[in-house]
Amino acid sequence: MKNKTVIFGYFLIILFFVIGCSKPIQPTYLGYQNIRLGKVGAKSNVLMSDIKFYNPNKYALNVKQAEMDVYFNDRLLGHTSMNNMVSLPPLDTTLVPFTVEASAADLLANTAQIFLNPNVRVRVQGNAKAGRGGIFVNIPINYQGTQRIQLSRTDTTNRNR
Repeated sequence: MKNKTVIFGYFLIILFFVIGCSKPIQPTYLGYQNIRLGKVGAKSNVLMSDIKFYNPNKYALNVKQAEMDVYFNDRLLGHTSMNNMVSLPPLDTTLVPFTVEASAADLLANTAQIFLNPNVRVRVQGNAKAGRGGIFVNIPINYQGTQRIQLSRTDTTNRNR
């Protein structure tokens, strides 16, 4: 009888780990806010934005690392990486700050296309390490969709001359 109790105890422990350590559901990308130009240079530029994610898991999801390539209209815009821990609350929406490093040539080509047609096919590919309780797994990031990108134009002419 004691052996059956020990075996049942081991079974419950294994079942707990199998259920508790299941792979998290990938957060849902909901869009961006506050797109802005950070560092501007002849070779490299930095675009900053706040990305809105929804965590469909019933637990907080910690993302500790992410590497992604961002494409606008199938043309590489740049690369982004995140190396700081971000916690996504369960069943909730969160804004996560992102920076994308882009070459001046790629940024200029994409900006010209956006002025001609602000509806842009955005594609993001990469992976992230996400999990909870110190156990992290690789989650592939594959997003593709059309978004309207609004670039504000600044009028630098003096109209009172």
